[in-house]
Amino acid sequence: MKLEGVIIPLITPLNADETLDEPGLERAIEYVLDGGADGVFVLGSSGEFPNLSMPTKEQLIKKAKAIIKGRVPLLVGIARAGTQPTIEEGQHLAQFGADALVSLPPYYFTHSQAELTTHFLTIANTLQMPLVVYNIPQFVKYVIEPDTVARLAENPYIIGIKNTARDMDAFDKLLVVRDTYLGSFRVSQGDLPNAAECLLRGADSITLGVASVAPHLCKQMYTAAKSGDRVTAERINKKLSHVDPVGTSSSWFASLKMQCSLLGLCQPVVAKPFEQPGQADIDLLRQKLVDLKLL
Repeated sequence: MKLEGVIIPLITPLNADETLDEPGLERAIEYVLDGGADGVFVLGSSGEFPNLSMPTKEQLIKKAKAIIKGRVPLLVGIARAGTQPTIEEGQHLAQFGADALVSLPPYYFTHSQAELTTHFLTIANTLQMPLVVYNIPQFVKYVIEPDTVARLAENPYIIGIKNTARDMDAFDKLLVVRDTYLGSFRVSQGDLPNAAECLLRGADSITLGVASVAPHLCKQMYTAAKSGDRVTAERINKKLSHVDPVGTSSSWFASLKMQCSLLGLCQPVVAKPFEQPGQADIDLLRQKLVDLKLL
């Protein structure tokens, strides 16, 4: 598979007891597929992966695979602090239907670039299935440097990077790496404020949390950027930034889930210790959806 188009980092619909809300999951998946999704990514940041139990993760992957029915690839996040536990999690979760795995860097401790290189290469060579490297320094406290990515891109199992960082100089260097390994390596951008600019510069895909709420706008932005229409792409990026739940007093995850609930996709339940938004935030989130004619 190739990491191209609009990849949706899907929310995880939950029941009050934090088991999987299967009807909600089906509605959420059909909603993003109708909106033009080119792939579905479960157990990413938007999916609250750190707070979910293993049985819920297993059920999520199995059910998502059954709903998607091969229409688009299913990407599954794996995230553990050590190399061997990450491999074990990847082996376990892959069996439930992953077309590719998305691996977060080791977290808690900081690591050298040499350690990161060994970490990802060991995972790729052991699992021997498509693997996406996930650069998200705001959560793991350090960056996967472009020179490290260049070394990783040599591996036939590593198909790309999901880059959720705002450093445009580093992003441009990732595109140079991509151009060197164009047959097998792709760059996906996950930072919303720079999404249109990254697509215009050559990103192969976008993986934006807000896509669970506005997939069709993400697709329109992608299409406009790929056709060279800067004005339209930037205009849609502004719309997406407006509807983005960042700026509410509650957590971003809880607000995103609440927006999906307001759209009728799922319950607003978030895994503890997150709390649901208060009424003032709910009113603001609803207005954002109304402003974009999503409600």
